[in-house]
Amino acid sequence: LRERVEAGGLDEVMMTPAEAVAHLECVTLTSEGEAHVRQGRQVGAESLVESELPEVSSHEEFVGMLLEDGKLVGVGHMVKGRIQPRKVLAKS
Repeated sequence: LRERVEAGGLDEVMMTPAEAVAHLECVTLTSEGEAHVRQGRQVGAESLVESELPEVSSHEEFVGMLLEDGKLVGVGHMVKGRIQPRKVLAKS
């Protein structure tokens, strides 16, 4: 790692939080949805930009929650047709 940093190749081994969850179903939150998630509250379709919840096969599947600029807000899971935040990142 040190050699890559010194050679200016750090971007080859680092990824953004959003890239780290790209394998998950992801939704884009409205500003109101972001506020709810940051307070640990469940969000539904009304809090999403595209107003469509992802189809997941079980409540154990995680869902990435993004801002419109693509930054990761957190990760949650589905509970009775809503997304329950599990991990929320600090606002940058």
